[in-house]
Amino acid sequence: SRYWAHYVISFIVVGAIVGTLWFGGWMVTLLAIWAYWQVFHVLKQHFGIINIYAAKNGYKGPRNRIKYALYAVCLAPVLYRASHGLNFSEYEVFGHRLPFSNLSVPVPPIPGFLVIIGFVCAAVFLGAAVWEQFQLKRAGQRTLPAMSVATFVIAALSYNLSYLLLSDLFALILIATTTHSLQ
Repeated sequence: SRYWAHYVISFIVVGAIVGTLWFGGWMVTLLAIWAYWQVFHVLKQHFGIINIYAAKNGYKGPRNRIKYALYAVCLAPVLYRASHGLNFSEYEVFGHRLPFSNLSVPVPPIPGFLVIIGFVCAAVFLGAAVWEQFQLKRAGQRTLPAMSVATFVIAALSYNLSYLLLSDLFALILIATTTHSLQ
């Protein structure tokens, strides 16, 4: 009851924006917001789950490096896919064509060297996070619990395998959402 007004107002605002874009014929803008927000939302959720497992297991150590590693490792393949275009295929459900069939989400031009830099950054941040945990263990301090590490690995594998191997944006969103919901 404490946040009731906040949630209702948020629901009305989001509903008004989505409705305006949908009925105003701004489907590509709506899809762009959805596609970009989905990546941000799911990554924040993965880090939240890592924190929950850490807290439930009494881990009070540093978490920034694991957060930066998670974001870098998962965003590098997203950057790669965006550099090749974010496109929806043709979809039909129960004989009805879905409204976002064959649409493309606008992406600014992304040169190949930025994609390479993204993967290099991912490797550096991952190395820093692993090194930090190694140093904690070496000093006899608590390290991230196994479930936090497993959440990180599942997110990293999900993003890297799907965004590197699949080109269909709807499939990518469904995979990320499924991994997100399984947590």
